[in-house]
Amino acid sequence: MQNPYSCLCIILICLFLSSCSSKRVSPIEPEPDIYVTGTEGINSDSKVVYWKNGQSFDLPSPSHQFAFIGATGIAVSGGDVHVIGSGYLSAGIQGFGTYWKNGVISNVLPGGIPTSFDDITVVGDDVYIAGAVYDPFNIHVPAYWKNGVAIIGNETDLGTMTGISVSGGDVHTCGFTQNQIGPVAKYWRNGSEVNLSKSKNVTNALAIAASGNDVHIVGFELAPGTSRFVPKYWKNGIENNLDDGGNSALARDIAIAGEDVYIVGIEYVNQVGKAVIWKNGVKSNLNGSDAISIATLNSNVYVITPTTSCPNCNPSYLKNNTPVPLSGDATSLQPHSIFVANP
Repeated sequence: MQNPYSCLCIILICLFLSSCSSKRVSPIEPEPDIYVTGTEGINSDSKVVYWKNGQSFDLPSPSHQFAFIGATGIAVSGGDVHVIGSGYLSAGIQGFGTYWKNGVISNVLPGGIPTSFDDITVVGDDVYIAGAVYDPFNIHVPAYWKNGVAIIGNETDLGTMTGISVSGGDVHTCGFTQNQIGPVAKYWRNGSEVNLSKSKNVTNALAIAASGNDVHIVGFELAPGTSRFVPKYWKNGIENNLDDGGNSALARDIAIAGEDVYIVGIEYVNQVGKAVIWKNGVKSNLNGSDAISIATLNSNVYVITPTTSCPNCNPSYLKNNTPVPLSGDATSLQPHSIFVANP
């Protein structure tokens, strides 16, 4: 006769193995690819570089003789790396924008001579660049390019488009035009101006993010009769002041992650610059003296802060406020913009 206890043991072992086999181990999310663009050197020795996951790549300089050229933006789509920069020609103060795709300079001159490239975004195969273009009278007017074709925002106004975002087939840009008192913050949808700031003071819109039907813009206003800058955030044209502790401050860049709105910039405390971030309007300090670019992915927040120039230091960016080193020497390399993508 078979031992009943041995049968019971066999049954329990089978049940244990069955329960173990039914468990599923959650797959580990792959590490995202981190792209950063920046500038190496100063004056006529300057050049544009970018990093992928910490490794640097030099970009060829344009054939023009620049007094200075610096990186202004980066975007990645389908494995293609798109970088923009702007500089000043040695022959004068005339500005000039440059665009690289996968390390090769591309010509956008058929759409107008760019005086500056300030921001870039890529949707599918379409490349959008915001900046300014010289008109026939050699005045730079706000414009953006779609695949090399320029769309002029205000043909008679001096100004620049500083930010660009595409959502639902609409192209949203922000920037400024110039009047008698100085720059005035502007917003354009598909090249047509939409009222943004009703202020009669100096204002500027520096960055834009469109998500669904919502359009988010950040910038600053110069408080009347003072030298104090007030950080501004517009959502669908409604103006909001950001907490600045009564100090002078600028809101420089913005990123949207679901329902969360992240804004980065600088606050001057006792005339010393401090990097700050606002999450849904709540301000926190960051490591660094300024915050100029932000990206988010998988609940992580990536920020570019100017690198402190020091011997044996690496340039870096912040991941969740922790510095992450990039290759190179901080005495000559300065990161500017960041883009994060799943591999």
